[in-house]
Formats: sequence, structure tokens, C-alpha cells
Amino acid sequence: VLLAIRDQVYGALEPLRAAKQLKTFLEADVVLHVSLGDLVVPQQFEEWPSFLLVSSVRIDPEISAIQVSVTTLPKCERCWRHEVINNNHVCERCERVISVCQ
Repeated sequence: VLLAIRDQVYGALEPLRAAKQLKTFLEADVVLHVSLGDLVVPQQFEEWPSFLLVSSVRIDPEISAIQVSVTTLPKCERCWRHEVINNNHVCERCERVISVCQ
């Protein structure tokens, strides 16, 4: 199921990349409906952005199809993900890693 959902998301992202609106999928925000055709989208899957290699994923029962857009979030200088950045110019995830390593 997850791989089929990923294929559908990548199919929706490809026109943006072909039009050079996205350099990579990491620059994309994705909104999924709770079901895509006959596939039920797992809503409690916290790793959607990592699994799909995109900036963010939101599940919205009000939409009827996959919606993709270019993210407005800044890019983390360490991992290159587009997320909320702290004062050290890195995301929360990288901040935790850096603090453990120091």
C-alpha cells in the first residue's frame, strides 16, 4: 500500500519537476486524501515526509486528489530538508543529533 501511494505522489510531483518548479522532491509539500482510489492512506504514519522524500505531508479528508506545491519553509543547512529552522540554522532533528555529538 505504501509503495503504491508513493508512486501516485511521485506521479503528481513529476510535472512540477519537469517544469523546473522543483529541483528535488525535498522542496515539495504534499496533501493526501484519506483514500486514493482503492488505497486507504495510513494517517498515523509519522514518517511520511521521510518515506516520500518531501518537505511535509498533511492528510486532509476534504480534498479529492493529491495536492502538491513548492514549500515555503527554509532549508536546513545540515540535512537539506525544508523545515522550521532554529537560531543555529538547522532543523530540530539536526539540533538533537548535534547536541548528542557534542
